[in-house]
Amino acid sequence: MRFRKGVLPQHLRRRFTRLIIELYGEDVVSMIPTSLQYTCFEPGLCIVYEGDGKLNGSLTILYEGPWIAFILGKRIVPSIPLVSRIFREKGVKAAVLVKEQGIRAFLYGNDILPESVIKVIPPLKGVYAVVDPLDEEVVGFVEWSSIKNVYVNIYDAGVFLRKLG
Repeated sequence: MRFRKGVLPQHLRRRFTRLIIELYGEDVVSMIPTSLQYTCFEPGLCIVYEGDGKLNGSLTILYEGPWIAFILGKRIVPSIPLVSRIFREKGVKAAVLVKEQGIRAFLYGNDILPESVIKVIPPLKGVYAVVDPLDEEVVGFVEWSSIKNVYVNIYDAGVFLRKLG
């Protein structure tokens, strides 16, 4: 497996900040660290994390510091820990609560069927955090597809095991 590390480009940072404001409001921007770095595990699969701005030449450390976002193709999506923090401090927004069988299927990489959704929490902006109602934890992210009539899995907590395991 080949890895690539770098400092997150400003255009991606701006796009990520706009997404966070759109989903969760202006008052959470301070939760995004000023120095962001990334490690790509394969083309279009990168983890964004808080860094010190210095790039260690060694790739033995994949990333360190808080996980902030995930880059999937040309899309940047918030991390599970970041959104969990936002929900704890500011309340739940832009989320779907999903029944237990839907959560299980989702964590294996599947999409979420509408009948598995307990509740959709506004704003309805396209990207939703998936919340397990049993422990109220964020387990991934989806987007609604009116063509497929499902909530399409963007990524879930099992992605690291499937892609990197």
